Amino acid sequence: MKFLLPLRVLRKKEKIFLFFLNWVEKTKGKFMTLHARPMYASGIESNSKIIGSYPKTAIVMQGPILKANDFTLETVRIYKKLHPKVLIIVSTWNDEDPAYLDKIRQENAEIVLSEKPRVTAPARFFNINFQIASTIAGIKRAEALGTEYVLKTRNDQRMYSPGLFEYLHNLLEYFPPENSQRIFMKKRLAALGARSGGSKLYYLSDELLFGNIEDMVRYWQINLVKKDTENFSSVEGYLFSTFLKNIGRDILWTIEDSHEAYAKYCVIIDPLYADLYFHKYERHMEYRTPRYKHIRHQPLFFLDWLKIYNNYKNRQTPVA
Repeated sequence: MKFLLPLRVLRKKEKIFLFFLNWVEKTKGKFMTLHARPMYASGIESNSKIIGSYPKTAIVMQGPILKANDFTLETVRIYKKLHPKVLIIVSTWNDEDPAYLDKIRQENAEIVLSEKPRVTAPARFFNINFQIASTIAGIKRAEALGTEYVLKTRNDQRMYSPGLFEYLHNLLEYFPPENSQRIFMKKRLAALGARSGGSKLYYLSDELLFGNIEDMVRYWQINLVKKDTENFSSVEGYLFSTFLKNIGRDILWTIEDSHEAYAKYCVIIDPLYADLYFHKYERHMEYRTPRYKHIRHQPLFFLDWLKIYNNYKNRQTPVA
């Protein structure tokens, strides 16, 4: 339910909130900033002048429907406003409320329903099999509908950037993959930056992944996980290393080899440029990985990736 308050009441509440922030600044010795995003599509104004031209593209929103504040439904509506050329696919489970799914269909989104996997993954792999099943079901629907590129995201995430897809396509054009006679990718994979991605083996964020439809099918069309293995320190590491093996690349299980794979086959994007809101971990924190102090794990954001990429390219350049 949406509540409309008089302007004077809102201003008074803002003053109280700002007073509290000033108190926090003085108490903690830290400057505080705010970033307010519209909760509903009615707060978004589309601008046709910034809608770019790019190949047929789809968004696959996977996972359980988030009904609080109509989050998934409003996300579909927002994407329809910001990206009218993009096909929206919501891939979820066949036990979701049919009436609620009809609301999403009425927004001209494709609905893909799957049965929840019965294969239970080891505890430390969390819901990897659920993610694999719902993601590939959505991507295969996108492929069947003639999509050339697909962005995989989650039903509890939202990206507000109106120029997101032009940005992603430009990145993939500017940074072609380092193919060889044995290994071929249509395009690089664009993945979301992560706070510890630079220090974990083959850690490529699985929250947001963008690529050519053929590469994305190869990434997600894999067997469900049935048993544990010591090689994988994370779900993300399992997914990316499995993809690398599927395209014919040897895995050395070293940080150096992980970084070379990032340099040759990926490009990392920062949450800032997607204007990402994640309705889960530390959702009130705009920047979850501040670089004002030493952190134990090496992050992997665009600047970190660019350094890795340049180091790799410099090693490949013959000395005159």
